[in-house]
Amino acid sequence: LVLVSIVNMLSAQQSYELFNSSSEYFFLASISNTSGYQVNIKGLKPDSVKISGTDTVYYHYRILDHDTGNFNCTNIKHPSWLGTITKRRMNGDNIFFNAGHDTIVVKTQASVGNTWKWYSYSNGNYILATVISKQYGAIYDGSFDTVKTIALQTYNASNSPIANIHNGRTIRISKTHGLLKFHDIYYFPIDTSTYSRFNGKRLTYGDIYNYNVGDIFQNLQSHEQHPYIRTDVYTTYTILNKRFVGLDTVVYTRSVKKQTEVTDYTTNINPVTYTISPTVVDSVQYIHLRQRIIDQMPQQYTPNNPMCYDNPNYSYEMIAPYLNCYDLQMTLYPCAMAYIQNDSCLNAPSVSCPPPIYSSVFINGFGSYVRQFESGTSVNFTNEYLVYFVKNGITCGNEIITGINNPTYSGGMIISPNPATNELTVSCFSCHGKYEISIFDLNGRCLLKTNSAESTSINLQHFDEGVYYVEVKQADGQAIRQKMIKY
Repeated sequence: LVLVSIVNMLSAQQSYELFNSSSEYFFLASISNTSGYQVNIKGLKPDSVKISGTDTVYYHYRILDHDTGNFNCTNIKHPSWLGTITKRRMNGDNIFFNAGHDTIVVKTQASVGNTWKWYSYSNGNYILATVISKQYGAIYDGSFDTVKTIALQTYNASNSPIANIHNGRTIRISKTHGLLKFHDIYYFPIDTSTYSRFNGKRLTYGDIYNYNVGDIFQNLQSHEQHPYIRTDVYTTYTILNKRFVGLDTVVYTRSVKKQTEVTDYTTNINPVTYTISPTVVDSVQYIHLRQRIIDQMPQQYTPNNPMCYDNPNYSYEMIAPYLNCYDLQMTLYPCAMAYIQNDSCLNAPSVSCPPPIYSSVFINGFGSYVRQFESGTSVNFTNEYLVYFVKNGITCGNEIITGINNPTYSGGMIISPNPATNELTVSCFSCHGKYEISIFDLNGRCLLKTNSAESTSINLQHFDEGVYYVEVKQADGQAIRQKMIKY
């Protein structure tokens, strides 16, 4: 404790320090993958600090990740994105080390116009860093501070500027808040991702289960014993009352409506049956409201989680959806745990890990949802999604109103995979000749129509996440409908 206090006192004497030993920082990559997710959210929090001569050495927490050059090997003590250590010198210089033990230098006390070698290549080329501005303005959390911007430019051994993918990339440092924009140091210069700081946090149970009177949530829980039986259960919860018991417990009174749909793929006549349960009123209690749901930083290795079938090798990996709001999802690997912070619309994370998998999604103010995959002689899976909600004046998703007349199913059709992400295959084994394939939303609007005489692949990338009906119509007018989930 004395050592940490001394380190923090030394840090406080200088401005523009990149980070300190007691704060948590979260950074989001400015990239998105094909499924629409922004990936590679990083956390920054030193695991320990030591004094070495006049240098302060920060040891970054280890992560669970694949070894360099061997993707099949998972290392539970893999260095973080900032490398294993950072050395901070008395003059404000911060020395980082990449995977090849090359140094990357950040001069936090440099003035506008000052330059230095940021990184040197083995062939004599080098990247020069220049402080190009120091301006006062708003930063990631809405507060105001003076920010230095550092730009990179590559030169050859003859000191002439040359083309390089890192040219023009910038680093931003806040006077009192530290790093605002940075790069993956461990894989530099191969990795070209840029990470921008955002106002993330590790949520508590109180954050997760913070419902308000009048909130409405509809969940869809799907279970399939592929390819024979599929059961979809829609449950709608309406919050009727909220009361606290002490400081650490909350009790909600809610109404619960439920509709169950069972699809039997082995029959061609009326394969879907519906069961509507009467509305009930119950109470649910949540405790330990001030306790964090996740006690580790992103990707930090944590052993012995009973949810993970006694598999001790897992870590938290953040995933954020590409939405116009502040989001934060966390995934636990090979188990998966996620949450979204301040999300204004629906988004179900895509979890791709070998079975068995147990995953839970925790959403700030929306509760928790389960994805669970089981292996065996046949493929079994259970998924639970938030498909509709009304909260804080926002209505989002497509509500399935329990008790309404549902479409009639007849004939025989197979759609796979279901749920689907980017592509859906439609096959009609009872159809003869050409048939028409249509996709409808829950309001009955036709979103796609095409003709086919065989198994057909349909691109779903332009479809929003939600529930749809896929219809096949033959020349004689006979129609076949099945429900499809896009996530």
